[in-house]
Amino acid sequence: MIVISYVDSDISKLMRIASVFPQIEIRIDICDFKPSQFKQIFRNVTFSIATYKGDYNRAKEILLEAIANGANAIDFDYSWGIKNFINFKDSLIKIENNENLQIILSNHSDVAIIQETGIDELMKDMKSFGTNYIKIVALNIDNLKRFNYLNQIMKLIDNKVTIFGDGKYGKKSRVYSYLYGAPICYAAYNRGSKVLDSQLSFSEYLLLLEILNNA
Repeated sequence: MIVISYVDSDISKLMRIASVFPQIEIRIDICDFKPSQFKQIFRNVTFSIATYKGDYNRAKEILLEAIANGANAIDFDYSWGIKNFINFKDSLIKIENNENLQIILSNHSDVAIIQETGIDELMKDMKSFGTNYIKIVALNIDNLKRFNYLNQIMKLIDNKVTIFGDGKYGKKSRVYSYLYGAPICYAAYNRGSKVLDSQLSFSEYLLLLEILNNA
């Protein structure tokens, strides 16, 4: 699925986008929405992903509030660790109607660190969390050698694993990720609202789909 990453603080604009695009990631850390606004936000998006990057304790508070107000999925940062993940899962017990919640375990790491760790070891550890989806964003894909390595590990993409990169060849990697069948592809609403410079806009995904359909 193609998910729109929303990064503005305008709720009215979000509601207009939600009337057209069913899947939206809401970057709460960037939007700076208040918890008192969560009910309006998450209950008016068909499929919403709540994302908050930063300190775990603050993120936990925000994400649990988002779930309580109707978020369909949350992004859990791999850097927070397995102990905090267990802590987070235990906290979900207090929230009603969360049985259909989907969790995306996301890892944003320099490609050099991924190479040093080894993709097999990294995937094994990430899969041990038992989340619905795994997302790996390889940073600093700034030369062909790094892109070729990323292209190899993107062969691990399946119905639960999304892999792409950021940097000079980041946009190209997102096209490849889509072609390899990544379950979640993140798009900007327009070119001026990107989370990362390498992010494709929704119109660029539409162009890609048109090219593929006419091939």
